[in-house]
Amino acid sequence: MENLLVSAQLAHASMVELSRSAKPGPETSSALLIRRTLVANGVLRTVEKALEVAGGAGFFRSARLERLFRDVQACRYHPVPEKQQTRLTGRLLLGLEIDG
Repeated sequence: MENLLVSAQLAHASMVELSRSAKPGPETSSALLIRRTLVANGVLRTVEKALEVAGGAGFFRSARLERLFRDVQACRYHPVPEKQQTRLTGRLLLGLEIDG
């Protein structure tokens, strides 16, 4: 669980640094979105692991994990979810039009 969380934190820190230092453009957008996908997946998996550890009690509102579990689900639907990000990155890497 800690490994997953630290991976998400590292991807987030890299995303913040990239947004400060990189020039705007398709390559930067792709790099940022890759990191956003890594953060989202890391956070989702971290909370899933926490629920595994907590067992059924983790689903009670009093445990706070229930709320975290619910909240992190939103990252699946945030603009440019993983499938769209991988398509964009793939097209960019293949030298194809990214608007196609």
